[in-house]
Amino acid sequence: MAILEAERAHRRARLRAEAEELRNAPEDAAVSRALAAEMDETRAW
Repeated sequence: MAILEAERAHRRARLRAEAEELRNAPEDAAVSRALAAEMDETRAW
C-alpha cells in the first residue's frame, strides 16, 4: 500500500508542477482567456 500511496503522491506533485508551469505561461493564459470568451459567447445563444 505504501508504494501505491507514494506513486499517487508523486503523480499529484508532477501534475501540480505542470499546472503551475502552464499557469505562468503568458501565451497559454492568453489562449485560455480567448477560449473562455468564445465559450461564453456560444453559451449566450
